[in-house]
Amino acid sequence: MTGVVNYFSGHVRVELVSDFPERFINICAQNGIAIWGVERVDAVTLRTSMRRGDFKKLLPFGARGVGRIKLIEKGGLPFFLRRFRKRYALLAGLLITFSGLYALSQFIWEIDVTGNEALSAEAILRELAASGVAVGTYRHGYDMRDIQHRMILRLPELEWLAINTTGSRATVEVRERTPKPDIIRQDIPCNIVAAKPGLIYSINTLAGAPQVRAGQTVEAGDLLVSGVINSNMVGMMSVHAMADILARTWYNYKMVISLRASEKSYTGRSHTRYALTLGGVRFNFYKNSSQIYQNCDKMTNHTMLRIPPGLALPVVWSSETFTEYERAAYEPDADAIRDYLYGVLDSRLRGDASEGEIISAEFTTVSGNGVLFCELTAECLEPIAVAAPMP
Repeated sequence: MTGVVNYFSGHVRVELVSDFPERFINICAQNGIAIWGVERVDAVTLRTSMRRGDFKKLLPFGARGVGRIKLIEKGGLPFFLRRFRKRYALLAGLLITFSGLYALSQFIWEIDVTGNEALSAEAILRELAASGVAVGTYRHGYDMRDIQHRMILRLPELEWLAINTTGSRATVEVRERTPKPDIIRQDIPCNIVAAKPGLIYSINTLAGAPQVRAGQTVEAGDLLVSGVINSNMVGMMSVHAMADILARTWYNYKMVISLRASEKSYTGRSHTRYALTLGGVRFNFYKNSSQIYQNCDKMTNHTMLRIPPGLALPVVWSSETFTEYERAAYEPDADAIRDYLYGVLDSRLRGDASEGEIISAEFTTVSGNGVLFCELTAECLEPIAVAAPMP
């Protein structure tokens, strides 16, 4: 930071010839003159750097016999601009340039989204643009509270949103709502139904009238425990049915994959084309916009122009590189494919039966006609009771 200040205020390097150079350093300290880069040339010669304004304070001390002070180097913005003091057109151009850069820095040219998981950044940016904030928006020209209300109305999945601007870059921070589970309050009458098909293994009824028994098969949605009970004391009444019900369930997954595969073999040929985007208008530096090669990988790189301290401008340099390849047939490792498919099917099984216990699982494979057929059959023991509103 000190170097930046010295550059804008201007700095000089001086040479002192004196029999007592230490006296010069003491005078600088006593008069608040900052020096740096002190270099001892010989016994009577000293070189150091200081700010342009401090050099003028030293001149009277040189006349008082401190020594001979000589200016040997100048640097910084004031000295640079002094070269152009009679070139009015150039100065006007610099003034217009800096004014234009300052004006452009007052608009948003880059938007990032953070904190989103379920919602995509594209969906958030699309609704944000419809609410009044997009690339090219004046960064002080919108009401943050109004944008928050609009976005939450447009995207009910959002719980909170904030826009932080740094120069011409805006960072949209969001927090998504946690969906509330469908839970029926215990003071509301309900039934217990089967969440999935299975064979009842055990049933422990806490409240309500059981409609099934162990060893009975049920389908998804079948009534397991009724919330309507008949009491000798009060007659028919409705309660919030509760029960712990375990059932044996079965899962069957199948997958087919080809054993004939091909891989990319790069030919070594590539082509790069360039484009420049100014304020949303694209200028292509090539004639043919079609794909260069029949089979190729395309890599696109966008570089936004920035000026210190990191201000983004609506100037984007783009490059598209096409790398040609050919397809080469090869025989994949059948054992590796089996392990991969087993991992995929096992992951699906553990996701579907996450609340239960896997009793047995059998994985079989059959190959033929260039394909591999895989099947996973499993038996599980898991809870299947869910509350359902009474009709």
